[in-house]
Amino acid sequence: MKKIQTLMLTLLVVVMGMAVQSCGSDEKTEIKPITVNVYYKYTNVEKLNFVSGQDAKAAAFIAELKAVLDDITSREVTDELVIAKTQAVVEKYNNDVISGTFELQTSNNPTSGFKTIKSFTLTLNPKYLE
Repeated sequence: MKKIQTLMLTLLVVVMGMAVQSCGSDEKTEIKPITVNVYYKYTNVEKLNFVSGQDAKAAAFIAELKAVLDDITSREVTDELVIAKTQAVVEKYNNDVISGTFELQTSNNPTSGFKTIKSFTLTLNPKYLE
């Protein structure tokens, strides 16, 4: 009798273990990142001033700003990265022949809803102020 009870108890434990195991899910929940397109543009670049006769430097500055935006096209970037790349161009040309302020703007829509995330100011070299 005791052997039968032990056998029944063992069988019960095995069946319960199988039942608990079969209730589990083998499905793995995968979290997929949401992709959002972000667009960047510069505003007021056309309002910057430059020293007469320094057209080549002004054109080079604008070309480098364009290269920043071209470089980030179709890549995952952060606002901070775009700001840093733009700041590097500004530092290269600051205190030289260009003066004024322009803005870096961003939006999730390529044609509207842009907001300024950073303004950049360039100053003339004091030798051009005399």
